[in-house]
Amino acid sequence: MELPGNAKDHPVKITPGKVGGFAFALLAILGLSFLMGMNAQQMISLGIVSSFVLGTVFFWEFRLAFAFLGMALLLATGSMNIERLVESSSVDVIIFLMGMMVFVGYLEKYHIFEYVLSSFIGNYLKDGRLFFISFMFLSALTAAMIDEVTSILFMVGLAISVSGKLKIDPLPLIMGSIFATNIGSSATVIGNPVGVMLALKTGLTFNDFMVNAAPVAFVALVAVTALLLVQKKKYIQEIGSRLGALAKGRNEYQKPEKLYRRLAFFAIILCGLVFHVSIEQSLGLGKNVLLVAFALFAGGLVILFERNNAREFFESKVDFWTLSFFLILFASAENLKNLGVTDVLAANLSSLLGSDSYVFAFGFFAITGFLSAALDNVVAVATFIPVVQSLQATMPAALAGNTLYWALLFAATFFGNLTIIGSTANIVAASLMEKRGIKVPSFMEWLSVGWKVVLLSSLVAMAAIAIKISFP
Repeated sequence: MELPGNAKDHPVKITPGKVGGFAFALLAILGLSFLMGMNAQQMISLGIVSSFVLGTVFFWEFRLAFAFLGMALLLATGSMNIERLVESSSVDVIIFLMGMMVFVGYLEKYHIFEYVLSSFIGNYLKDGRLFFISFMFLSALTAAMIDEVTSILFMVGLAISVSGKLKIDPLPLIMGSIFATNIGSSATVIGNPVGVMLALKTGLTFNDFMVNAAPVAFVALVAVTALLLVQKKKYIQEIGSRLGALAKGRNEYQKPEKLYRRLAFFAIILCGLVFHVSIEQSLGLGKNVLLVAFALFAGGLVILFERNNAREFFESKVDFWTLSFFLILFASAENLKNLGVTDVLAANLSSLLGSDSYVFAFGFFAITGFLSAALDNVVAVATFIPVVQSLQATMPAALAGNTLYWALLFAATFFGNLTIIGSTANIVAASLMEKRGIKVPSFMEWLSVGWKVVLLSSLVAMAAIAIKISFP
C-alpha cells in the first residue's frame, strides 16, 4: 500500500542515465528470454511486462502510466484479452486492501495508535537500551498487526517527535524502525501486501503464518536488534542520557474520546482475521472467504460510523492510485503464466539450481531476495508466485508443499531492507523524511547498514528453511 508521489514535493527527473539503464535492462531481459528458448509471443509479452516493471523502477513517479500503457500494449498485441484481464486481476486482494485501508484510516483518524504507542514507550523512559529495544519491537508488532505502511507512518512520525525533544539525530531511530517494520511485516498475513498475495493466491491461512512465519520473524528481529545495539552503542547511550526531556512531555498525549470502544472494535476485527479459518471450517465456507469478508465488514462499519462525511472519508483513505497499479501488476504477472512464460522461467531456474534440496531452496531465496531489493518486493512476489507454481512439478521432492512460498516471503520482506527502494515502507519513510527536512540516506549510506541487517536476518530465514526441509 504505497503513497502516491507528489510532483511538487518530489520533482521528476528524467536523466540520460535512467533512460540508458532502462534500455540496457530491457535489452538484457529480451536477450535472456531468447537464450531460454521463448517463442515470439512469449518474448513480446515478457518485453511489455518488463518495460512496465522497469518503468516503475527507473521512473517511479510514472509507474501507473507505465502500468496503463503496458496493459494497453498487451491487449493491442493479442497477448491479453478482456476475459483474461478480468479473471487474473486478483480482485479479492484489491477488495481486501480496500477494506483494510478504510478500517486503518478510521483508527488513524482518532489517534488510536499514536496514543497506544506513546503510552507504551512512556513506561520505559529510564534506560536507553530498553527504549531502543521497545521502539524496534513496537515497529515490528504494529507492522504485523496492522500493515507496514500504516506502521511506518506512525513510527517515523513518533521517531521524529521523540528525537526533536531529545535533540538527537532522528536517522538511526528511523532506520531501526524501518528494518524492524520490514521484518515484522512477514509475521502475519495482513502485515504486508506480499503476505496478502501469498495467502489469497496459495491458500495459506492466518494460522499458517502464525506457525511458520511469526517465529522466524521474531528470531530475526531479536538478532537484528542485538546487532544495532552494538552498532549504535554511543547513539543509544546518548538517548539514555536525555530521556528525562521526553518524560516531561508525556502529558501532551491525551486519551482520545471513546478510546476503549474503538480499541474494542479493533480487537474484534483483529480476532476475526486471526480465527477466520476456524470460522470458515465451522460454517463450511471456502478458504479465505472470511479474510476478505472481515475486511469488508470493518470498512462497512467505518462508513456507517462516519455517516455525514463518509464519502469524503472513503475517498481520502482508499489509495486508488496504488490499488490500480496493483490490479494491473497482478493481471500482467498472471498473464505470463497463461502464456507459458513462467513455465520457461521455471524450467531454466530448475536447471540452474539443480536437484539438491538445500542448494535449490537457498539459491531460490537469494535470487528472489536480490530481485526484491532491486525492484520492489510486491513486484517481485507478483512475478514469482506463478513461477513457484510451475516449479512444483520439477523441484526436489523435499521441497514439496509450501517451503518455497515461505522462502519467497522471507526473501521479499527481509531483502527489502537492503536498499531504499526495496519495500514500500522504505519509500514511504523516505518521503516523510524529505517532507520534514531530514536528509535521506544515499544508496551507499543505506547499503552500509542494510547489508548487515539483511545478512543476519537471511541467515535466520535460511536456518528455518533448512529445518523445514530436514523435518517436513
